[in-house]
Amino acid sequence: MNLPHDIIPSNVNESLIPRNVDAKNRYNGHPFSSMDISSHLSIIPFPQYNANFLLNNDTKLKMYKNKVFGIPIDITDLREKSKHFNNTIGINDNGRRNITYQMVAKNDAPEKVKYIYQPAIPETAFTLQLLRRNMKATCGMYLEKCKRVIIFDLDDTLIPTNWIRSFLLTRCAVSYKQGIKELKKEIQLNKKCNFESVACSVIHLAMSLSHTVFIVTNARSDKWIETVRWLFPRFSKLLLYCQIPIIRTEQKMEPSPFYANEYFRFWMCAKKKKFDDILKQHCTLYRPYISQKIDFISLGDTDFEEVATYELQLANTGLINRAFNVKVQAGLSLEDFTGQLKLIQVAMSIIAKGSYAYKHLALSGSVQIKMFS
Repeated sequence: MNLPHDIIPSNVNESLIPRNVDAKNRYNGHPFSSMDISSHLSIIPFPQYNANFLLNNDTKLKMYKNKVFGIPIDITDLREKSKHFNNTIGINDNGRRNITYQMVAKNDAPEKVKYIYQPAIPETAFTLQLLRRNMKATCGMYLEKCKRVIIFDLDDTLIPTNWIRSFLLTRCAVSYKQGIKELKKEIQLNKKCNFESVACSVIHLAMSLSHTVFIVTNARSDKWIETVRWLFPRFSKLLLYCQIPIIRTEQKMEPSPFYANEYFRFWMCAKKKKFDDILKQHCTLYRPYISQKIDFISLGDTDFEEVATYELQLANTGLINRAFNVKVQAGLSLEDFTGQLKLIQVAMSIIAKGSYAYKHLALSGSVQIKMFS
């Protein structure tokens, strides 16, 4: 078998110049007289290949600006009349079957030359090339997701808790069970904001940015978490599918709210401890794939998450490159809360860019980004 580089002349026009002919008569002959149009051709049946072509005797190919180059042969696609025609062309079969082409010299009968061509590149080469390309892309995405840890708060960050409480207090004060049913109906019938779909989009984006996505809440009631799962079944199923747990902070005797500093430190440290546990587990699990320090991202509606993120970064400078806190606003209506979720997606996309360098960025009056490094 001749390799491609064995048949390419050193001069690109050498094959068009007759040998052993004096200069005077060199160009008297037809420049294509030495070409064998019936020579074997290798045609690769790519699935994207558009085979609906027909070049007749009058076909001209325009080359450069004012020059016209004529083709002295017919190339006719007669595969529909061939019993060897690959009817699956256009499907991703990588040329598994043979294709029949008829190439006819000018003024020759169509039956003169007939070839059944084999694919020039074996199927295994296509499969291996596709596999390597997918592995390279997948590997790059996998390593990129190892560089981040994302932790959400639950109440008034992913779930409009204040709006839910307000709805139950104002409309359904008689029966809690009946109020929850009417609340779920209200959420499902509200097509204006489509809250649950937007909440699922936030989770999908987070999973595309990091392997480690958690929800950490200071909520003390198991009943409330079960209520959230019942109110938002699609959202809950997505969390289950993505294996994103809702983690509650440790339950201890909290100080009185009258002691503001102790009260704040108690809840902030409860968050920080869970943040630290998740960070250490992530770095231990993905240590072989982490070549540098990672980014830590927290999202919440209180100062607990912000201060916890700041102190976590100070205590783990060897692990954390940049720490981000996306602070959102509580007490919004369902429509405004849904809009805030969309801004959360914008904030995460901005943070994911390595070129981000702002210490503070306000996307709106309700969504702000703070960076600690």
